[in-house]
Amino acid sequence: MSSRTENDDPWLRHGSRTADRGPRLVLPADAQRGTSVMTGRGRPAREQPPPRPADDGWRVFSSMIAGMVLYGGLGWLIAHWTGISILFPLGMILGIVLSVVLVIFRYARS
Repeated sequence: MSSRTENDDPWLRHGSRTADRGPRLVLPADAQRGTSVMTGRGRPAREQPPPRPADDGWRVFSSMIAGMVLYGGLGWLIAHWTGISILFPLGMILGIVLSVVLVIFRYARS
């Protein structure tokens, strides 16, 4: 009787598994033909997106801070002129929300 825990199991031997590092989109031999590895029907392989620059995190952070400062400042000015003190925190919240929307549209879409 054989079980998966015995020593003769081929899955437990080193090097017998084919997907140790995850699936590849295109094998080197298929790269010239443009066939998909998963289907093999001649569909073109998906292109890898270009790598993002290393400073994208700082750009996201500065967009968030700039939105909060800009709209918070506008809210503070309008609150100072009108006497409605709630406009300052509302302006800061609006700035953060608009910055998040900007970051999503700029960086999350491919």
